[in-house]
Amino acid sequence: MLEHLSAGTNTIISNCINLKTFKDMKKKSFWGAFVFKSSHGKHLFGIKRIPFLILLLFLLSMNVEILFSQNLKFSFGRTEVPLEQILSSIEKQSNYLFVYTKDLDIREKYQVNNTQASIQEILDKLFKGTNIHYKIDGSYVMLSVSQEGESISGNQKQTRLVTGKVISADGEPIIGANVVEKGTANGTVTDLDGKFSMNVSSNSILLVSYIGYLSVEKRIGDQQYITIRLAEDSQSLDEVVVVGYGTVKKRDLTGAVGSVSSEDISSIPVSRFEQAIQGRISGVNITQSGAPGGDVNIRIRGVGTLNNNSPLFVIDGIPVFGDNGLNSLNPNDISSIEVLKDGASTAIYGARAANGVVLVTTKRGKEGKTSVSYNGSFTIQSVAKKLEVLDGYQYALLQNEARAAQGVEPLSPDWLHPENIPGAANTNWQDEILRTAPATEHTLTISGGNKNANYLLSGNYMNQQGIVKNSDFKRYSLRLNTDATALKIIKVGSSLQFSKNEKNLKGSGGVVNTAISYSPLVPVKFEDGSWGAAQGDKDLYLEGINPVARLELGKNTADAYRFMGNIFAEISIWDGLKYKFSYSLNILDSRNENFMPSYYHAPATFSSQANLSVTNARSLEYAAENIVSYNKIFNDKHDLSVTGVFSAQEMDYSSEMGSTIGLVNNNIPYLTNNTGNRDVNSSNYGYALLSYVGRVNYSYDQKYLFSATVRRDGSSRFGKNNPWANFPAFSAGWRISQESFMSNVKFIDDLKLRASWGKSGNQEIGNYAFIASLASSLDYILGSSQSLAPGVGMTSLPNPDLRWESSVQTNVGVDMTLLNNSVTLSANYYYKKTNDILLQVPIPRFSGVTVFPTQNKGSLENKGIELEVGYRKSFGDLFVEFNGNLSTNKNKVLRLADENPIYDGTIVSASQARGGENITITREGDPIGSFYGYVMDGIFQNQAQIDQSPSQGSSTRPGDVKFKNMDEDDSTIDINDRTIIGNPFPDFTYGLSANFAYKGFEFNVFFQGVQGNEIYNGTRAIWANMFDLKNNLTEVLERWRGEGTSNTVPRAIKFDPSQNGRVSSRWVEDGSYLRLKNLTIGYNLPHKLLRKLSIQNLKIYVTGVNLLTFTNYKGVDPEIVENGSNVKFAGIDYATYPMARTISFGLKVDL
Repeated sequence: MLEHLSAGTNTIISNCINLKTFKDMKKKSFWGAFVFKSSHGKHLFGIKRIPFLILLLFLLSMNVEILFSQNLKFSFGRTEVPLEQILSSIEKQSNYLFVYTKDLDIREKYQVNNTQASIQEILDKLFKGTNIHYKIDGSYVMLSVSQEGESISGNQKQTRLVTGKVISADGEPIIGANVVEKGTANGTVTDLDGKFSMNVSSNSILLVSYIGYLSVEKRIGDQQYITIRLAEDSQSLDEVVVVGYGTVKKRDLTGAVGSVSSEDISSIPVSRFEQAIQGRISGVNITQSGAPGGDVNIRIRGVGTLNNNSPLFVIDGIPVFGDNGLNSLNPNDISSIEVLKDGASTAIYGARAANGVVLVTTKRGKEGKTSVSYNGSFTIQSVAKKLEVLDGYQYALLQNEARAAQGVEPLSPDWLHPENIPGAANTNWQDEILRTAPATEHTLTISGGNKNANYLLSGNYMNQQGIVKNSDFKRYSLRLNTDATALKIIKVGSSLQFSKNEKNLKGSGGVVNTAISYSPLVPVKFEDGSWGAAQGDKDLYLEGINPVARLELGKNTADAYRFMGNIFAEISIWDGLKYKFSYSLNILDSRNENFMPSYYHAPATFSSQANLSVTNARSLEYAAENIVSYNKIFNDKHDLSVTGVFSAQEMDYSSEMGSTIGLVNNNIPYLTNNTGNRDVNSSNYGYALLSYVGRVNYSYDQKYLFSATVRRDGSSRFGKNNPWANFPAFSAGWRISQESFMSNVKFIDDLKLRASWGKSGNQEIGNYAFIASLASSLDYILGSSQSLAPGVGMTSLPNPDLRWESSVQTNVGVDMTLLNNSVTLSANYYYKKTNDILLQVPIPRFSGVTVFPTQNKGSLENKGIELEVGYRKSFGDLFVEFNGNLSTNKNKVLRLADENPIYDGTIVSASQARGGENITITREGDPIGSFYGYVMDGIFQNQAQIDQSPSQGSSTRPGDVKFKNMDEDDSTIDINDRTIIGNPFPDFTYGLSANFAYKGFEFNVFFQGVQGNEIYNGTRAIWANMFDLKNNLTEVLERWRGEGTSNTVPRAIKFDPSQNGRVSSRWVEDGSYLRLKNLTIGYNLPHKLLRKLSIQNLKIYVTGVNLLTFTNYKGVDPEIVENGSNVKFAGIDYATYPMARTISFGLKVDL
């Protein structure tokens, strides 16, 4: 890679070029391969077409000797100076720009005396007796290091002309890439079209480099025209990382921030961008539902509260909390995602950042001619795994056996020979409701601009059919991002998105449950075409509507219209000082409609009344921010950045809901078409947040880095005694590699130690928990007659002292790059403690309140280690990249209200196989939501074993489950014998990826996994307990039928009088898995062919997602999504929507 040290802004060239950040210009910048050291920091500059022509004419009209051969003066005050400082001094006094290869050690010191001489005289004297050679070409000074025995004299070799083009991985021309003949000072820079032309020696090797990309060595051979493709270097130290209210280079980062590029996001065809980052960032655990447009849970560094654990999302400066709008965002529009993990990084977002912050930056237009790109895919989705259930014959035998054990006759003599039951079927209901489903997505993007303005217009359409029939998700989105400058000091811009989401929910919810439990003896339809159902008084089949009929009848839809927009104006007041104002809106209009018509399928399966419910809701969030920033470098060593922010945010939500039972007929599904009661209600709530932010970043000599942040938030959600809170943070870094004692350690390119401490808050506890609530449904006893009279009363007590949940986090980390930046290493250790967790505290019922008051009574901790390692290297036409990450996290509850444990985690009512029992416990000293129950100790094989064991109840018989006695009382098994039987949180999570590119071919593979967590398999607990007329999983075929027949599955007996199905270790399984998450094979068509078609780039690819899963878990999928935001349900599997295995065929075209 070539690097460059700039003279600053007071040069002829800098007056004709436009200041850009690396993110905007790394693919289009003429000088993008160079690193500039100026009073504005290290920025990247792009020469525009018109100013470039003006510059050429200007130079022709001037005396070149005056410009470039002026005498230079040095006053260092010492004799030995690092080469980097010498080159910087030359650039500051002239218009010369230095480029050099990586094998040149710029930290090495050289003898320099106070002198005044020409550039040639200085360089001749400087490099005399060394193996460093220079070549002056206009304003360029190219330095190279010759190897022992190498000759660098181009005049002694036969040369020939070679032309070519340097392009990015997606086919865009790279402007300003450095092309150097290896081992010589012979080199050039690509032009505005990415093209170059130079004379080289026969059979020479070209070294091509550009900042933000991996260097490539290309042997010329006998080629006269050559195309060179550069792969992005996501680990480059000059890569710009987005942080709160600004950006910072990776080399200067002192916090723990994970980053994912647009290439990683777009490599997997998904409906939500969070799905594409799963397993790619250490410390970030993501679980997702298989449903189209379904839920995605993100946990950053563990579970930090018993309340809402969702991180804060900031999309182009627009704050979004929870799931409010994320599935409306087109993943193809995203430029980068940064995850702020440690306290110092998150504190700048204060009251909303305790669970981490995810910053999403969308793509923007670039200077240059208008470009048109298309990205489309067609996906085939299939069921990855189905549960094995009993067929009709096995089901009938089980029911006979269960009833016989209860001492009752079979339901009918026909059950003894189920194949003879009139009209009986052998229906696998999973096969009937599941399908192979298609999905399509199309994105069209138009972008371009000039030196004063740029734009990006993007349209997206996605249609994902679910693998459960009548479940689908559609998204329509339109994005417009613009930027414009005026008078060189004013910049305005916007990020606007319009979207519409349509969800069909008929195939979600309980239909998956019904398909597992419904009797296989019921046909989908009878011979007369009517829906299959229970018949008459024979009671041969499970009552209720059959799963297919449930999918076909009525509707259940959710539609959402969203506008999300941000506009800003920025003015440069003077050198380094800027003021920026931004205003953002997030508007959502949604409509949910659920209609179930009246039906009659059989005497025991009917509904005489049609039901309808409609909910219309609207939320409006807006935020205004004022940002003042100052950036200045003093004396080339003191880099100071100061940021101040004042912001105000407000949200308002309103909804109206109407429902009715008893529509006149099924053909007019309107609320007014009813004969029964109608229920109408509405709600309205909101909150406001006012914030002041200050941040100071300072670095000395690029070696010592410091940062301090403080934010003060005021929220309407807290009591009058605590509406304000302060959130400070500090961090520091030491770039050891910049020290002089490291100059001889050649294999280390960069080594940085960093540490941080920060405090952030959580305000997501509802809007009015601090005030008393009233209800109008209370009755009062009045008069001597003691009659009841309706009235209004208080249902909860006020708490004016309610305050923030606060998270304090300490982080220590190290970052390294080795072997010419080909190897990267990063490690973090963190300790996070959350205090003042908001809990509902029980009070005596005689107080008259029905809702327990919320108080700050809890605390917990999370601590862990994060490791990331990467390797990337180009070997001629072959590019290889390997990345891996691993994270550990230990969660422990430190304090609860009055030390009282919290029981939670029920899945169904108690009448259904004792599923109403609590599954989890949250208590001091253990992780949140630990599984809590009895320990299974085999099966009682005979009466003697029962007599020798503690009593489990009078109904215990041989074949029942034996439970361990866990307390000191050895006489009975009771609730005191319950204990911790599992932890839903993994010991560690990890991700592994490998990328290969050879000429136009690409191969990418990505594995993701978790290890050491347990899952409570509620699916088995309900459908493998032989409780009632439900169907069961095939594991009950191994049930106990006599002594010695089974020690794992108990006997079959209706209604389970011995409570064999109680919450116990019987249902707890190892949830570890390793998944082949993504495999992509792609091919980029040759540019020689595409040029004839006026196409910049064309790529075809095939991608497989969720192709293989290695696990011992017996359920459909070990990736369990929490029940909403309730972390106390984590790890409980209850007939979740099946995960799909997908194969996608895609096409990307750039014109």
